[in-house]
Amino acid sequence: MNAKKATAQNKHVIPVFFAADDNYAPYLSVAVCSLAAHAARRYRYAVHVLHAGLTPDNARRLLSPATPHVSVTLIDVTEKLAALRARAVRCDAYLGADYYRVFIAEMFPQYDKAVYLDADVTVLGDVAELFATDLGGYLLGAVPDADANGSAVLRRYASRTLGILPQSYFNDGVLLLNLHALRQEYLYERFLHLLDSQRFPVAQAQDYFNVLCRDRVLYLNAAWNAVPQSEEHKRPAVVHYSRTRKPWHYDDVPYRAHFWRYALMSPFLGDILDDRLRFTPECAARDADCETFRSVRATALCAAQGFCHAARHYADVYGV
Repeated sequence: MNAKKATAQNKHVIPVFFAADDNYAPYLSVAVCSLAAHAARRYRYAVHVLHAGLTPDNARRLLSPATPHVSVTLIDVTEKLAALRARAVRCDAYLGADYYRVFIAEMFPQYDKAVYLDADVTVLGDVAELFATDLGGYLLGAVPDADANGSAVLRRYASRTLGILPQSYFNDGVLLLNLHALRQEYLYERFLHLLDSQRFPVAQAQDYFNVLCRDRVLYLNAAWNAVPQSEEHKRPAVVHYSRTRKPWHYDDVPYRAHFWRYALMSPFLGDILDDRLRFTPECAARDADCETFRSVRATALCAAQGFCHAARHYADVYGV
């Protein structure tokens, strides 16, 4: 089937992409259950889970939340990730599940637009409403990252190292992707070039996407990526439990009740409860260290690279 014919047949399909591994399979399941609970019956929601290997049991359970109008398909990207890692040796870059989204545009030519969601979200609205947003000529739609404006260190990192205004720096946990435009702009090839020449150890994949899509981003209502650490949104459409304080580990996380409502529907409920019982004060201390280290890395990178302006260098090469 050619891409034009496939696109016509997908007119009433809402493509949604996730990326996960075995460790995050239980929480991804909760996200899919919440998405299905708010899905309108007049559409078909094609959920694609990108992974690099799942146990047979986890794969079976991830498929179970499917409904007559919500399908779940597992897509193994192990080979594509291996090829990417072979290139990344020179810059010693971390390449995990958060990089899988870079494959979407080229792997799925039948779609001109798609929604991408991180595995640590709870959907409280109909993603068809997000999908209906007109992107025009923008490469993607996203919500500005609360951290980039909430920390002087991270504001400095965004402006000095990435060459991006802090208020323009977006969080990539919820994205509306203009796949047609991303293919036309050769995003994957440009990503490979940037991967060869720059390393961003603070937010990794998110930093690459911010540099690649600079000035081509439609900023969405914050309700589509409501994070617990920022001011609580009264009517969130997607809650994103970013950073280390997850509702399955802590009792004082805003929006925690939403997660547990859909966790009760998940075939992974037992695993989630077991994980909660195994979470010790030592684990919490490691989380706190991780949060602190994130800022330390940003500070060190700014000091080491000074006014690197990776985005400006990239613009000089590609004229964007």
